[in-house]
Amino acid sequence: MKKKILITAGVLLLLLGVLVVLPNLVDWNKFKPQFADGVRAATGQEVTIEGELTFKLLPSPAVTAANVSLANVEGGVSENFIELERLDLRVELLPLLSGDLQITSLVLEGGKIFLERDARGHANWEALFAGEGEPDEAQRQVTLESFILRGTDIYYSDLSTGAREEILGINADLVIASLAGTLKTWAALLLPETGRWQDKHRREKQDVLTMDFSTFRNAFVQIPCQIVRTGRRLIYRLIAWNPWQHVFLRLIERLHGRQLC
Repeated sequence: MKKKILITAGVLLLLLGVLVVLPNLVDWNKFKPQFADGVRAATGQEVTIEGELTFKLLPSPAVTAANVSLANVEGGVSENFIELERLDLRVELLPLLSGDLQITSLVLEGGKIFLERDARGHANWEALFAGEGEPDEAQRQVTLESFILRGTDIYYSDLSTGAREEILGINADLVIASLAGTLKTWAALLLPETGRWQDKHRREKQDVLTMDFSTFRNAFVQIPCQIVRTGRRLIYRLIAWNPWQHVFLRLIERLHGRQLC
């Protein structure tokens, strides 16, 4: 019995060693075309990998690529939608074996993301995931748990209004448990940086981007408010104060298009 246990343990250790060593013996750069085809199928856009492409199987499947760019949509102002110094993608093994893609971590390092809205109001990020093929019954389920930005710059331009925004040097960990991360990110992106307080506004924008969602919820969402109808007008009266109220009002001014205070 003891001998069988030792033999089984030895086989498992040998198999584990093979799984650890084997990926390092393969030149994964030969698989760049297949990787590019997969991204093209998901986004409908061309991807370019100028640096090294590596793959690891343990402790979880992971793909790392250097100097990556994803082309912008047709008619976009910028040549690329995204440019990265390094991309790190980690997935769960068991869902992958069953045909689903469960991304545990997507890390973008040294990136530039160009968000654009054309003169007709169409956004380039909305068109990116249209894909090329027809949907089928066996389409994979794709989930994303964690989205991490390291030293990333985001540039936003709206040709319909002439608005331009920049958020530089972002370092943020976004947990995609719901739309929480998306809501907080877009709120920060839309905050204007103008006038004599531009530097202060830029710091506040960075603070909003990196704050935890419970703080964001209390400061920007769960705000006690009295709504009064007078004639053809609706008046909103804030009946509580918090230290982020001036930032909240600047965001509302941007969304509403007029000064509120």
